[in-house]
Amino acid sequence: MKKTDSWENIGMTVVSATHNLTRCMSTHLTAFGSGFFPAPNSIDFEYVFAHAGFTDNLTLYMTLIWTVVCFLLLLIWARWKDGKDIERLGVTPLPDNRAEDHYLYEIVIYTGAQNEAECKSNVQMIVSGEFEETDIRSLADPKREVFCRNGIDTFVMSTSRPLGELLYLRIWHDNSGEGVFAGWNLAFVSVRDIQTEKKTIFIANRWLAIDR
Repeated sequence: MKKTDSWENIGMTVVSATHNLTRCMSTHLTAFGSGFFPAPNSIDFEYVFAHAGFTDNLTLYMTLIWTVVCFLLLLIWARWKDGKDIERLGVTPLPDNRAEDHYLYEIVIYTGAQNEAECKSNVQMIVSGEFEETDIRSLADPKREVFCRNGIDTFVMSTSRPLGELLYLRIWHDNSGEGVFAGWNLAFVSVRDIQTEKKTIFIANRWLAIDR
């Protein structure tokens, strides 16, 4: 017989078939197959509800109650974490901004991903441009933690007039944090002129710490 690489019913006759077994009669010795769909078991709901008492199914009900309690606790925890994420993504005006200054810069601080990179010391900076430079500016937020490991913190700095083309940035901390949180691993700083949309990147990729 010619090889066709496909299933055919030539020389095959079904003798009988149930949901468990199919019997065929063949005039040749080639391989063959068949398929069937088992009938689903019926559910006797009267029996189910008649034996649905709490004491008779204590393990089942306790499992369901514990599952619901765990779900509600995880739901509350997830909502709380969502709120914390929104806080971390917020933009903070610098505490020493003056109301009469209207020229704005966006300062984005990227903390490194190394272990103990988080900093709880007081951080300050000076931004220098071709026209002038800022006074010492403090980078702080009284409502949330900043400079966390692998964190991104955004601040808005106001100045009396444009600084011009940005030339360099001086940034430091006072080492006042406790223990391993005194030092800081700074990845880089992005400064964007909000009026002109020009962005300047200052790359650090280093530790600012007296013990490293």
